Amino acid sequence: MTSHFKLSYSITEKVIVTVSESMMDKVCGACDKLHPVRDFRELLEETMQQYMASFSAQDFPT
Repeated sequence: MTSHFKLSYSITEKVIVTVSESMMDKVCGACDKLHPVRDFRELLEETMQQYMASFSAQDFPT
């Protein structure tokens, strides 16, 4: 059986979600599709509100 989804939690309290290439266009982030150029980057905690504001669900928990 092939795993298409991996969820990890690091010692530095980061949650890391990894999906296979075949699943990349089938997952969403906060009520929108993930965009590799925009979304697959390191986000600092203080920029999370700006990041979430780019999605259509403005009331998504941050």
